[in-house]
Amino acid sequence: VSTQSTGEWCMRELDNVVYGTRTGPDWFRDSYRLMTFSDLVSDPVAVTRELYEFIGQEAPSSVMTWAHSATRVDLLRGTENYEPMRWNSSHERIVEEECKPLIIKMGLQFRQLDIQYSESYY
Repeated sequence: VSTQSTGEWCMRELDNVVYGTRTGPDWFRDSYRLMTFSDLVSDPVAVTRELYEFIGQEAPSSVMTWAHSATRVDLLRGTENYEPMRWNSSHERIVEEECKPLIIKMGLQFRQLDIQYSESYY
C-alpha cells in the first residue's frame, strides 16, 4: 500500500463528499445521496427503493427482483480478496492514518486506530 496514493485518493474522495453534502450549490446538494457499499449490503431492498425514490422514479420490477434475491453473500461474492479482515494490520493502519478525515466524514469505524470523534468533525 502506497501512503502517497492512498492519501491522495482519500482526499479526493473527501473533497467529493464535502462538496456534495456541504459546499456545493443548493441545487446540487439536494441532488446528492451518499451511499456506502455497507449500506447496500445490509439491506439491498430498502436501499434500492430509497435510491429510486430519491431520483423520483419507481424502481423497475426487474431491479426489485434483483434486490429481493440479493443477499449479503451474493453481493460479496468475488470480493474475497478485498475483505478487510484479510488485510494485515499494517495495511489497515496505513489506510486509517492516511484516510482519517474521509473515514470520519463517512461515519465509518476505525479498526486499528483508537479514535473517537463526533459527526460534526468534518
